[in-house]
Amino acid sequence: MASMTAEAPAAQRVDRVVEHALAPLDGLRVALLRRLAPWLGPLFADREGRAGLLAALGLTAGAVLVALFPLFFLRVGPVLLGVAHLLADGRYLVARAGLHRRPAVVALVFVPCALAWFHPSTRMAGLALVGAALAARGPLGRRGLVAAAGLALALAGQLGGRVADVVFAHAHNLVAFVALVALYARAGRAHRAAVGAAALAVGLAVALPACVEPWLGPSARVGLAAFGTDLAPSATAAGWSERALVCIGLSFAFAQTAHYVVWLRIVPELARARRAPRSFVRSYHALVAELGRPALALGVLLAVAFVVVACVDVDRSRVAYLRFALFHGPLEVGVLAIAAVESGAAWRR
Repeated sequence: MASMTAEAPAAQRVDRVVEHALAPLDGLRVALLRRLAPWLGPLFADREGRAGLLAALGLTAGAVLVALFPLFFLRVGPVLLGVAHLLADGRYLVARAGLHRRPAVVALVFVPCALAWFHPSTRMAGLALVGAALAARGPLGRRGLVAAAGLALALAGQLGGRVADVVFAHAHNLVAFVALVALYARAGRAHRAAVGAAALAVGLAVALPACVEPWLGPSARVGLAAFGTDLAPSATAAGWSERALVCIGLSFAFAQTAHYVVWLRIVPELARARRAPRSFVRSYHALVAELGRPALALGVLLAVAFVVVACVDVDRSRVAYLRFALFHGPLEVGVLAIAAVESGAAWRR
């Protein structure tokens, strides 16, 4: 009891510090909203319209910035935004549905995801899908389909090796749009906005390399070709041209950025019950309530650690983050499989 009473004042002190730090941002937010009210006033109460606008602006801005600074987004993007997107995964996929309180899900889905730290491969995603089929509460037919998909994915990972892993790495960037459409934008204008955002992202991922590649300087081409070699299955053996490798690097840079845009901006916009925009202070308290203080504190510590390491060696920090985040691809597909079996009801409010 004494530890609990000591913990409460400590948490309150942390809350007060965060509230004071966010107060200037909320003041700026109020001033901007007042200035923009004559033009954007209708969007304040129109969550679906606001989400569609944010999706269009965010994805377009991401494409422009990737075109201008492709290597920055490939090297530094995961360091700056990666941990925040992992917290969003935990909040909107796991905590929102209370999956962490279901022992079967922890044992059959989360454990295979954690094994990706030691055996990073597509097989772990397949095992997570099989575990999801066993742990989900739903019709036997749906669970059988998920189990079959999991076995097929595990077999593809076993036979395909690195080729399967690279394909999964690319496909994983689309998972955010699947989660958006399947869980938080299932009908009406929200669904149309989410599908439109997915179509825009795919179009930009295809068009961006063709538009940008001819204008790249020599150093950017060398750097993107190096990334492209890692992101292309059997690139050297297949004799891929430098241009093809550069295009792969550009496409992945944008797809990764779009993945972050969805998890950090569009999903939060549609997932909350409140239709109007929320202040920074209220957003912080909602984050604590849904994610929990320990997970949030761990996320902040990791984010700071990766940034500190990046100040000395950005590539080492990027590799360390990607190594740490190996679990989240299998986690996303495993949770989406559970949602498919259970019709996604637990994720909607």
